[in-house]
Amino acid sequence: MTGPNPSRSARCSDAITDPYKAVAIDVTALKANPNLPGAFTVTGVVYDVKTGLVEIVVPPAMLRPELSQAPAT
Repeated sequence: MTGPNPSRSARCSDAITDPYKAVAIDVTALKANPNLPGAFTVTGVVYDVKTGLVEIVVPPAMLRPELSQAPAT
């Protein structure tokens, strides 16, 4: 076979070039998902495979804290 491998080209175009932005987008998607309980806690982290360090991109927080609070009585 000659020429570029189409399946490889497709995979390369989907590569994450900014993991910090990707994590923030993923957390935003989780917060927008109405099928997940609002009281779930989510955090976003990036693991650096070269250094072994883990950085918090999105601090831990409930998905939708306004939905998990009990009404005042």
